[in-house]
Amino acid sequence: MVIFKVDFIINPIKKLTNTATKIALGHYEKRIEFYEADEFGQLSHSFNLMASRLEETIKDLNDKKNKLYSILNSMDDGVIFVDNDQNIVLINPAAMEIFNVHCETKNRYILEVIRDNRIEELINNPDETPVEMIVNGNKQRILQVKSISVTDYGTGNIIGVLLVIHDVTKIKALENMRSEFVANVSHELKTPLTSIKGFAETLKFVEDKETRDKFLDIIYVESERLSRLINDILTLSELENKDYSINFQKVCLNECITEVYYIMDRIALEKNIKLTFINSEEPLFIYGDRDKFKQMIINLVDNAIKYTPQKGKSV
Repeated sequence: MVIFKVDFIINPIKKLTNTATKIALGHYEKRIEFYEADEFGQLSHSFNLMASRLEETIKDLNDKKNKLYSILNSMDDGVIFVDNDQNIVLINPAAMEIFNVHCETKNRYILEVIRDNRIEELINNPDETPVEMIVNGNKQRILQVKSISVTDYGTGNIIGVLLVIHDVTKIKALENMRSEFVANVSHELKTPLTSIKGFAETLKFVEDKETRDKFLDIIYVESERLSRLINDILTLSELENKDYSINFQKVCLNECITEVYYIMDRIALEKNIKLTFINSEEPLFIYGDRDKFKQMIINLVDNAIKYTPQKGKSV
């Protein structure tokens, strides 16, 4: 009777201990089977309830963790989080690629992984104002780095610093290209304007008809050149405009290029250039914007005429 009574008491405890060990090792789905309504049954029921809540909590935490890492891994901006000892807690692939990091980073001192004193300065003096810096790794990059103090919402204590790194290399290159474009356009516009202004002022004092007509021809040519430059600029502006819409339709290439030929033939004759158009016997079609296609062909032919010497031939 004593042995039976001991087994009756010990076996549920063994089951409880065995199941608790499995749950501690990560098998959160394990439960204790109980049939009695005594104290052990109530204890088993409470233990199973606790295990269910623990399983739900762990699943929720894992789900949030996976979502966080998915978001960080898909970001183009670099993200680095360091604790108060400046040890790396989190770094995403974009930041590793920007700083050319290929080693284990977790819990390592930031300067051991990214050897740049400017990063340490940003961590020591967090400021949400972006700071621009140039780094030289596999290629030169221009970065905007923002450092933000991270606070524990439960205690209100600062637990580390978050660095957000935005690569602005392409944006800076585009800004430089735009500045160069504006400078070149200003120069190109200034040349015909200077000619028009100079010859217009000279005409006030010219009485000879032949000379006056010659000056007027020059003014006309320069005004045409100025008009072409302005049209080119407007075309570029339209293409960069997000609201720009293209009128797609079925376009007959034969008809479109024939129209261009008759428009440009007169300009070619002014330079003694023979313009030849070999038309296709079969009608050819494309799907696109007729006006823009026609303008593209006019620009190509105009450049051909412009850079072909006198008495040349353009086909």
